[in-house]
Amino acid sequence: MKKITFVLALLLALTLLFSACAQTAGKTSDLSALKWSNELAFQRAQDLGYEGTLEEFLAGLRGADGKNGVNGVGISLLSVNAAGELIVTLTDGTDLNLGVVKGAKGDKGDKGDTGVGISKTEINQGGELILTLTDGTVVNLGVV
Repeated sequence: MKKITFVLALLLALTLLFSACAQTAGKTSDLSALKWSNELAFQRAQDLGYEGTLEEFLAGLRGADGKNGVNGVGISLLSVNAAGELIVTLTDGTDLNLGVVKGAKGDKGDKGDTGVGISKTEINQGGELILTLTDGTVVNLGVV
């Protein structure tokens, strides 16, 4: 009789647990509903004749640890070969050719604006580094 009561209580607990999870789906970190449903399920089990403790009841809901999964495969190297194809080397040694990722050389672009360089550097009497740029701008970089 005790085993049948436990099985009935377990089914009721799972029903309440799934119901609470469905009601809290999409909500962030609302574990209070889950705790409440565990305690409610335990109370219902007691109402049906369960005589164990809450800890024993909850332990009966947990299954045995499952087997460890197989190790995953990662990426160890990415490279582009002479044909412009992306080659992915996986940690298990498998090479994957993902196809051409480097296209043909494009048309020459328009000429850019003339750049600015440094035409003169000096340290003044105050110990400040002064740069004179090719466009005549003077920049004081402060004490050096």
